[in-house]
Amino acid sequence: MAEVAMRMTATGKVQGVGYRDYLQTEGAKRHVRGWVRNAADGSVEAVLAGEALDLEDMAKVMRDGPDGADVADVSSEPADAEDVRGCKDIEVRD
Repeated sequence: MAEVAMRMTATGKVQGVGYRDYLQTEGAKRHVRGWVRNAADGSVEAVLAGEALDLEDMAKVMRDGPDGADVADVSSEPADAEDVRGCKDIEVRD
């Protein structure tokens, strides 16, 4: 299957609860690569690439969140695979 890339944004109580590290760990289990960062508006943004089914699973993971998170919504849209060029796993960015 071909690799696809998605830009996903989680809103709610997703900063200060280990959300980025949680995505990094869960992404490694699914062979997903890309990056994740806190956004200025309080959301968490991720650009992820992998098999389509693995990205669907990551969307579910993002909706669940780690203990302490209260995820209000996760939106997604197609992304350019160039946005994750050079990423071997999920990088946590500032």
